[in-house]
Amino acid sequence: MAHVVIDDPILNSPFTEPTRHFKFDAFMAHERGDAARLTTARTLWVPAVNNHGGFGRWAFVEVTDPWDAQRAIRAAVQATGVEAC
Repeated sequence: MAHVVIDDPILNSPFTEPTRHFKFDAFMAHERGDAARLTTARTLWVPAVNNHGGFGRWAFVEVTDPWDAQRAIRAAVQATGVEAC
């Protein structure tokens, strides 16, 4: 796995309500830091959740067009080969 450096990580206590969140807006798709967030989700967060094993099997799909979200998510689920509920 490639070494990933995150310049400004979001660290919250696991014992309190989160005080920092990822900034999400459909119009900020190419804003600075977005590529790092996508890389983190794909290469660190999803594999960590799957390695834990207690939260089911997770995957990552980037939806860039809100009007196409349903098709993108369905295509990603079909690509996994797992039957959806």
